[in-house]
Amino acid sequence: TGSVGAMTLRDMARVELDNILFKGNIAEGGSAGGLYLGAYDRHLEANLTNVHFEDNACSSNGGGLYTDSNAGPRVNVTVRNCSFVNNRAANVGGGACVLGPGGMARLEDVSFLRNEAASHAGGLYVSEHGASLQNVLFEENVCSNEGGALVATGGDDDQYALVLNTISFLRNNATSHGG
Repeated sequence: TGSVGAMTLRDMARVELDNILFKGNIAEGGSAGGLYLGAYDRHLEANLTNVHFEDNACSSNGGGLYTDSNAGPRVNVTVRNCSFVNNRAANVGGGACVLGPGGMARLEDVSFLRNEAASHAGGLYVSEHGASLQNVLFEENVCSNEGGALVATGGDDDQYALVLNTISFLRNNATSHGG
């Protein structure tokens, strides 16, 4: 319990996480119920393999995972064979929230199941960040506003792209746009 639920990794050159479980963590005063990855003074390359986020919560963004950077350094994150289950965010990204500006998120063989957010994206929220999703399942995610499963927004220039390949959207719900 605190401003980050379980783990903060910031301004590291490289991070490798394998076979990790983040379960039942709470960030009462901020973002990242489970894991926070940040780049403020240097680029961060992160690889998450077989990492599972379950029953985490936060009072802001990224119930399970939250990434963030400032105008210079970038966070590039690869997420493989991972799951986001029953995570909650009081703002955006019930399962995960990936914020720029800049950087790239690659998700392969990932599941977003029964996550919840109040404002945007019950499953995954991506803003000012490129994203490539392959073989990703979004099932029964809920948002009180828009994007039951996924919300992706660009920025002030044309550098951000969203690529989706073999994606399943099953029984997600939003009260406004993109249920």
